[in-house]
Amino acid sequence: MTSPVAERQAEVALAGAVVDAVAPVWEAVASALLWVDARGKSVHRFRPGDGTDEVVPVPQQVGAARPRTNGGLALNLRDGIGLREPDGTLRWLVYWHRDGAHGHDAAVDPAGRLWAGSGDWLVRVEPDGRTTTVPSVARAGRMDWTPDGSRVYQIDQVRGRIDVLDYDLTTGEATDRRPLCADLGGTPTALCVDAEHGVWVAAGATVRRYATDGALELLVDLPMPATGCCFGGDTLTDLYLTTSNGPLLVIPDLAPGQPSTRFTG
Repeated sequence: MTSPVAERQAEVALAGAVVDAVAPVWEAVASALLWVDARGKSVHRFRPGDGTDEVVPVPQQVGAARPRTNGGLALNLRDGIGLREPDGTLRWLVYWHRDGAHGHDAAVDPAGRLWAGSGDWLVRVEPDGRTTTVPSVARAGRMDWTPDGSRVYQIDQVRGRIDVLDYDLTTGEATDRRPLCADLGGTPTALCVDAEHGVWVAAGATVRRYATDGALELLVDLPMPATGCCFGGDTLTDLYLTTSNGPLLVIPDLAPGQPSTRFTG
């Protein structure tokens, strides 16, 4: 069966190579794309409207930055979850300094909880700082939810596949893990879910949209592999992709994405 290849190309949104650009998320209040340079110990806020890229240094290796409801950012740092206040001060919400820990990706569920990967483990962080270690093969926390919060999709890096789980918004429990589809065309490195429940997966030098039954609906070739993806722009129809040692990419005018959820802590 011939893959449904889209007649469009990824464009360069921001030129310049960054060694470890990851974890993009659209920050609607600032009309900006938030992403991090993990090894460069910095958070970036790229504004497509004027092309500026604000750089905020942080004291440790950082895997992700996620907006907070009260302003500022939640940072998945090497030694735990740090809260950066609007005035720039930093305080620890969770401190877990331990051998082998290093911040990976992070995601916020529709109820405002933070899910953060560190080393080979994954934790669910409540707004008050209570944490639950979640048995999971997905060390990086690369995951996203359907608009109604009934399902969560997660990268299984061990098996090289995307898994889907039923999700309980009240408790934050994910159950009944099963694969979404068998062939992704490469090792999955990023995913996001759009407003119509479509699952976008970056694998190899492609990004693909899958239906909820695992059927491949769209394929777009990329000039290089992506490390993260999310929808952004004023109408949330532009798919932004971070890359390693490459530019920030964008594919405009795709399916509408869903607004990002802010951490309530």
